[in-house]
Amino acid sequence: MFLSALVGAALAQPVPQLNTQVFRPAISSSSTLWTEDTQTAPDGYATARGFVHYAHRPFRLQVGDETQVVVQDVAELDLAGAYHFKGLRLGAHVPIYGWTTSPLTPDQAGLGDMMFDLQGRIVDGAHAPVGVALAGRLILPTGSVAAPLGARSTGWELAGIVDRRFGDVHVSTNIGTRGVPRATYEHVVWDDQLFVRAGAGWHVTEHAGLSGELGAQTNWSSGDNPAGTAAELLGGGWLGVADSVVLRGGASVGLGRAPGTPVARLLLGASWEPDMYPDRDLDGIVDRDDWCPDQPEDEDGFDDWDGCTDAPTTIVVDLTDPDGQPIDGLSVTLDGPERHELSDGERVLTLHPGVYTLHASADGYLPLSEELVIGDNAGQTFERPLVAKLGTLRLWAVDSLGNPVEGYFTVSGSDPWPANGKAIEVPAGEHAWSSPPRASPPRP
Repeated sequence: MFLSALVGAALAQPVPQLNTQVFRPAISSSSTLWTEDTQTAPDGYATARGFVHYAHRPFRLQVGDETQVVVQDVAELDLAGAYHFKGLRLGAHVPIYGWTTSPLTPDQAGLGDMMFDLQGRIVDGAHAPVGVALAGRLILPTGSVAAPLGARSTGWELAGIVDRRFGDVHVSTNIGTRGVPRATYEHVVWDDQLFVRAGAGWHVTEHAGLSGELGAQTNWSSGDNPAGTAAELLGGGWLGVADSVVLRGGASVGLGRAPGTPVARLLLGASWEPDMYPDRDLDGIVDRDDWCPDQPEDEDGFDDWDGCTDAPTTIVVDLTDPDGQPIDGLSVTLDGPERHELSDGERVLTLHPGVYTLHASADGYLPLSEELVIGDNAGQTFERPLVAKLGTLRLWAVDSLGNPVEGYFTVSGSDPWPANGKAIEVPAGEHAWSSPPRASPPRP
């Protein structure tokens, strides 16, 4: 009868309508369990997380020399997801209580207060000293258990997020305010709060790391409410076990006995976090920018941005002398994504698009070296005249006895030149020469 009376007295105590389960796992942070970061992802990118979560005595009070326990144990499943769109991150968190114990209420299972949030980055930390973001949350009174693990009306949060990377270490800070329905219990007033979270994650390897975080909250009226300030120290880590699956876990200790500070907390969960910038064909162009995500790009200097292999094309190479006539003994090679050597007289060839260097040479002509950009449109023609080399020619006009006389000559229709042994330069090849009449004017 005595025990029955104690239980009846305990159950008769008023149960405060407030939510002392203030811990909510980070929805999208990659290196911390509690503290959000400013990272954003491409449009349409989504993640999902699930945690098995246990908190021991998250609601206890110091009453005189004794500690009064209001919530003994909470075992819950935290489900969270995020979706990125237009530079914003939409998030949701659903706590499902599998087991709650309290001296004031029967053991129960049920739903906790669901939360929806919207986060937008203001400064990109990849291009500035720090990243800055702003986040807002709506907390719905969906709690269905009798223990003080659910509010009686809607709440909200507004927080600023600042983070920075130092090599393999990512440091984040969240500072904000939380609006909650006012509630009282004993000497505690549960009201609007100021909260701060600071954490750092160390990427030990590409797929594993460790984290440490400190979270604290206090009522704005904490000066008149000494039991309203809570703090918690959390250590954790993560391990990628598959392409898109990451295991996460951690443990914390409460610093003090204020409501919302457990003696200890344990977390263990898994998350689905696909690559933000997948590249299925491993050609260095991410799938969202790749026109052919299952076909690797061939880096040939032509349309290397589209992620597609370029089809062979047919071109015409027409190299002539300055008069547009074919050149005998012409040697032509094209070096680029592939190498091709034209046989004597060959003009039409099929090759892969890209940037090529054309090399051509022939006796009596200057070598030709030129860069050609060959596209994917068939029938491209590259016409180039080769420049003939210059030779030296000397002529003397003499009489029948071999004595010098005044005279002039022309070469292939050129202006007259004096035939006095002076050197002139003419292109290599066959030329016709003639001696004009003496009356012809000398070349200036």
